[in-house]
Amino acid sequence: MLRVLPSEKQAEFAELARLLGMGLLFLDEPEHGRLRKLMNKGFSPAVVEAMRPHIRAIVNRMLEPMRQVSEADILREIAHPLPVRVIAEMLGVPETLHEYFLRQSAAIAIFFGNPQRTVEQTKNALDAVTALTEFFRGAVAERRRHKGSDLISCCLISRKTARF
Repeated sequence: MLRVLPSEKQAEFAELARLLGMGLLFLDEPEHGRLRKLMNKGFSPAVVEAMRPHIRAIVNRMLEPMRQVSEADILREIAHPLPVRVIAEMLGVPETLHEYFLRQSAAIAIFFGNPQRTVEQTKNALDAVTALTEFFRGAVAERRRHKGSDLISCCLISRKTARF
């Protein structure tokens, strides 16, 4: 992940490698299975179907500015941001923070999507991962105090009742 950087810079980004290594994508069993099991309730057919109106509303909001233009880049305007907006919605992130999440996600995606990543792109990814980690620490603490119907609350409830 960091090998393409100059060797003298790799240690500077050890925290990025550590934080990314904690993500579901990079975990091995049994930890991967344990976390995946926690999240499964949030992706059941019933939950996904219940998201349909929310997703439709997100798409409609995204399409609204396009009514004013004769051409649009669908990949940039819809395909790229839609998954981030839907996931943010599922996590209970307020819509006012969706643009913030898009910027952080873009920095991480540029880091992952570029095998010749630069030190600046790596620094941007570290800043984004650090910011999102802090946000979700606060969100988890808040959901422990006040449960919601979002994926974070679902995972917290499942964690208490799941048998591992």
